[in-house]
Amino acid sequence: MLLTGGTTPWKYLNTEPVKKYPVLSDRLSCDVLVVGGGISGALMAYVLSVQGVDAILLEKSRVCEGSTSANTGLLQISNDCPLSN
Repeated sequence: MLLTGGTTPWKYLNTEPVKKYPVLSDRLSCDVLVVGGGISGALMAYVLSVQGVDAILLEKSRVCEGSTSANTGLLQISNDCPLSN
Protein backbone atom coordinates (compact mmCIF):
# COMPACT_ATOMS: atom_id res chain seq x y z
CA MET A 1 0.00 0.00 0.00
CA LEU A 2 1.45 3.36 -0.99
CA LEU A 3 0.18 6.24 1.12
CA THR A 4 1.45 9.73 0.57
CA GLY A 5 0.91 13.15 2.02
CA GLY A 6 1.67 14.88 5.26
CA THR A 7 4.50 14.42 7.69
CA THR A 8 4.54 13.11 11.22
CA PRO A 9 4.70 15.70 14.00
CA TRP A 10 7.66 13.90 15.59
CA LYS A 11 9.92 15.32 12.89
CA TYR A 12 9.23 18.78 14.28
CA LEU A 13 8.74 18.08 17.99
CA ASN A 14 11.97 16.15 18.54
CA THR A 15 15.52 17.21 17.90
CA GLU A 16 16.33 13.63 16.88
CA PRO A 17 14.81 11.84 13.86
CA VAL A 18 12.21 9.09 14.36
CA LYS A 19 14.16 5.98 15.32
CA LYS A 20 14.61 3.13 12.84
CA TYR A 21 14.30 -0.37 14.29
CA PRO A 22 16.00 -3.55 13.05
CA VAL A 23 14.18 -6.41 11.37
CA LEU A 24 12.91 -8.96 13.91
CA SER A 25 15.17 -12.00 13.74
CA ASP A 26 14.72 -13.57 17.19
CA ARG A 27 11.93 -15.68 18.64
CA LEU A 28 10.15 -13.57 21.23
CA SER A 29 7.23 -14.11 23.57
CA CYS A 30 4.94 -11.53 25.14
CA ASP A 31 1.56 -11.06 26.79
CA VAL A 32 0.26 -8.68 24.11
CA LEU A 33 1.29 -8.35 20.46
CA VAL A 34 0.34 -5.06 18.82
CA VAL A 35 0.33 -5.37 15.02
CA GLY A 36 0.76 -2.08 13.22
CA GLY A 37 2.84 0.88 14.31
CA GLY A 38 0.54 3.68 13.24
CA ILE A 39 -0.48 6.28 15.77
CA SER A 40 -3.06 3.96 17.39
CA GLY A 41 -0.74 0.95 17.58
CA ALA A 42 2.20 3.02 18.84
CA LEU A 43 0.09 4.64 21.55
CA MET A 44 -1.41 1.30 22.58
CA ALA A 45 2.03 -0.31 22.87
CA TYR A 46 3.28 2.68 24.87
CA VAL A 47 0.33 2.66 27.31
CA LEU A 48 0.62 -1.10 27.81
CA SER A 49 4.36 -0.87 28.48
CA VAL A 50 3.91 1.99 30.96
CA GLN A 51 1.37 -0.17 32.81
CA GLY A 52 3.91 -2.99 33.03
CA VAL A 53 2.39 -5.25 30.37
CA ASP A 54 4.92 -7.29 28.40
CA ALA A 55 4.03 -5.97 24.93
CA ILE A 56 5.69 -6.14 21.52
CA LEU A 57 4.92 -3.79 18.62
CA LEU A 58 5.32 -5.12 15.07
CA GLU A 59 5.40 -2.78 12.07
CA LYS A 60 6.40 -3.81 8.54
CA SER A 61 7.65 -0.35 7.58
CA ARG A 62 8.48 2.59 9.87
CA VAL A 63 6.59 3.47 13.04
CA CYS A 64 4.04 6.30 12.62
CA GLU A 65 4.40 6.71 8.89
CA GLY A 66 2.08 5.56 6.12
CA SER A 67 -1.53 6.53 6.79
CA THR A 68 -0.60 8.15 10.12
CA SER A 69 1.19 10.91 8.24
CA ALA A 70 -1.66 11.28 5.72
CA ASN A 71 -4.82 11.13 7.87
CA THR A 72 -6.87 14.10 9.05
CA GLY A 73 -7.17 12.94 12.66
CA LEU A 74 -10.99 13.13 12.73
CA LEU A 75 -12.83 10.81 15.10
CA GLN A 76 -16.26 9.98 13.67
CA ILE A 77 -18.83 7.18 13.82
CA SER A 78 -19.17 7.42 10.05
CA ASN A 79 -18.33 10.00 7.43
CA ASP A 80 -21.57 11.91 7.92
CA CYS A 81 -22.01 11.63 11.69
CA PRO A 82 -19.37 13.53 13.77
CA LEU A 83 -18.94 12.72 17.45
CA SER A 84 -19.03 16.40 18.48
CA ASN A 85 -21.90 18.89 18.51
